[in-house]
Amino acid sequence: MTNNQTMPAKAGPVAGISYLFRGLPLLRQKGVWPWAIVPLIINVVLLGTLAWATVSWVGSLIEGWLAVLPDWLSWLTSVINFILIAAVILGVFQIFTLMANLIAAPFNGFLSAAIEQKLTGKRPDSGLSLLQEGLVTLRAEIGKLWFLLSRAALVGLLSIVLFVIPGLNVLLPAVWFLFGAYMLSLEYLDYPMGNHGLSFREKRELLARNRLLALGFGAVTTLLTALPVINLLIMPTAVAGGTLAWVESLRQTRPGAEQA
Repeated sequence: MTNNQTMPAKAGPVAGISYLFRGLPLLRQKGVWPWAIVPLIINVVLLGTLAWATVSWVGSLIEGWLAVLPDWLSWLTSVINFILIAAVILGVFQIFTLMANLIAAPFNGFLSAAIEQKLTGKRPDSGLSLLQEGLVTLRAEIGKLWFLLSRAALVGLLSIVLFVIPGLNVLLPAVWFLFGAYMLSLEYLDYPMGNHGLSFREKRELLARNRLLALGFGAVTTLLTALPVINLLIMPTAVAGGTLAWVESLRQTRPGAEQA
């Protein structure tokens, strides 16, 4: 690299938000939409299960938590009830999102590759067969799932601490929201990076280098994941948006990237 060459400017949170919405039209293209069907079906089934589970046991779970409140905090029952419901719903949605992506991982990898081919005219070439690519993606997804679940456990422990400290329990929804934004940015921006052979460590370093983009992308994805009906389209849309983010921004800022 010569002294006259400069690194491309890093995209910010607004660009990260826009990538999700710009990803939706990409799913309608020929050669792309068939790969989006399976993730969509998986989302419908798992989110239907999620809705049933939430109605069935979240109410009783919240009542159990509120039962341990001291009498002098009884006047805060309504506020704390709202905070706990919001935190539980965010946490449950995030765990189910992880499981849905584990099942759909091979298809999401193929979907990302098909979208990149439409955007650049060149399909990522791993040198593997479709079956081998699917197995590699699934194995990588399991490793990523373990990483995120371990972090979710730490967030859960932090939530317990915040819950028992008066005044700090209002931070519970914000803690889970920020964790969800991090989790979903890593989840959906992972697929195009994986198609280009980046290791898990390299993926995390690249997202850290583009943390504002990742924060915007993950935050809007987290918000829309919690909205009924809309959340059914989030998985394939986020894969498409993440691939667009890779093509336009992320790949230019990775170490050793050639200047355009």
